[in-house]
Amino acid sequence: MEALTDFVKEVVSTTTQIATGEEKPCHSMHKMRKHHPMGDNNHHFNANKVKMNHDMHHGMNHGMSSKSMDHDMPNMKMCKMSMTFNSDYENLCILTDKLMVTTKTQLVFAMIAIVLFCMGYEYFKLFLDQMQNRYIQLKNGNFATASECKKFKTKISIIYALSVGYSMIIMLLFMTFNTWIMLSVSIGAGLGHYIFDSPNVSVSCH
Repeated sequence: MEALTDFVKEVVSTTTQIATGEEKPCHSMHKMRKHHPMGDNNHHFNANKVKMNHDMHHGMNHGMSSKSMDHDMPNMKMCKMSMTFNSDYENLCILTDKLMVTTKTQLVFAMIAIVLFCMGYEYFKLFLDQMQNRYIQLKNGNFATASECKKFKTKISIIYALSVGYSMIIMLLFMTFNTWIMLSVSIGAGLGHYIFDSPNVSVSCH
């Protein structure tokens, strides 16, 4: 209360001096700000605000830098890609980075799986060939209606589309340029053709 009373007296005194020309307005404003009871508090508040902004900016930059460092860790395993023939099995990805080969044991299991996959394609070709022969017989015979022939043709077209996708996956396996994968594809195709006596039709490349 006493500080407020002194401040009011100071304002009255300063106003009187300005009116009589004894003191300049800029000096009086500086003097009033100096004796204002809230002046120091405003100064400290602004200083704290600047410090807070600086700390937040520094913390955000530090956090982003830490995230970038964690994201670019050198120990992170990456898929090896090659456009030339190679026999390297470490970090070898098969179609996706989820199927990564890092050891010889994993390579052996991967080769067995690819052999079986390619044998399955040879059986799929045989199945498609049998369906096409049935369609020809159905079309040339007089015991099937036009609607039945159309439905059977639609079914064969869907199976053919699946066979094209199947063959494209095998083509992508071969395009890894890895000798172990390419050998597995060839072995699987040969065994499948021998066991299922599939038609002599190679992988579809459109």
